[in-house]
Amino acid sequence: MSTLYVVPTPIGNLKDITLRAKEVLCKVDTILCEDTRVMRKLLSLLRIDTSGKRLIPYFDHNEREKYKDVVNLLLNGVDIALVSDAGMPVLNDPGFLLIREIRRMQMRTELVKSSKISKGSDSVSAKRSAEDVKMPDSSSIKIEVLPGPDSITTALVASGFPADRFTFLGYLPRKPSDRQKLFKSALRSNQHIKATFIAFETKHRLLSSLQSMEKYLGKNLKIALCRELTKMHESIEIGTLREIIDIVEKGKSDLRGEIVIVFNVNV
Repeated sequence: MSTLYVVPTPIGNLKDITLRAKEVLCKVDTILCEDTRVMRKLLSLLRIDTSGKRLIPYFDHNEREKYKDVVNLLLNGVDIALVSDAGMPVLNDPGFLLIREIRRMQMRTELVKSSKISKGSDSVSAKRSAEDVKMPDSSSIKIEVLPGPDSITTALVASGFPADRFTFLGYLPRKPSDRQKLFKSALRSNQHIKATFIAFETKHRLLSSLQSMEKYLGKNLKIALCRELTKMHESIEIGTLREIIDIVEKGKSDLRGEIVIVFNVNV
């Protein structure tokens, strides 16, 4: 039996680490992390001994190549912690392919077991079936997701916009034409499900994205511009899209750190 622990890490304030997350990071010997340097720094700040720990680089651009190797480690009984540089893994961070593969393997295993039962209790037939399939026993892998800090729900709650229904858009597209498609799609979906939308953006593309929003969603759209969440210089600016664009254009907003945009076309 092995466990894949999905461990959220602080998005800015070290005190937001949970007791459970620290306990897991202490006990596992293998940690999948986006940046091993960031992980070593976090472990050091948490006073967790790194000697004997194996830190494996696991990020967006190598996950497709590595996730099957990680599955094999789990099948061999190795407990593993999956972390991202900040916040909850999988949410716009690596981990999706790995978890999907484990779940698919477990579903196939269950289907094979069900097939054996439906064919009766013929032990010879069951043995041949198992040999033909040659499927590893993925039922021995447990996935344990720890709750914890993430910038998506933090920004949503801080914005003051309705939080009963929300849609996370990830990073806004780089191309203006793709942003146009996204915003028009958001308007169409809003006709059926009234929701608050949340998106990530970089400081370099922020102004361009806000201008695209103004073009397709209107200058009077209410938005919240959240940055440096949970950090010393946390800033949450709320206003119409035109007001926020003016602030950004005049350089009145320090754009260091991660930026989260929250908007709702119904308020």
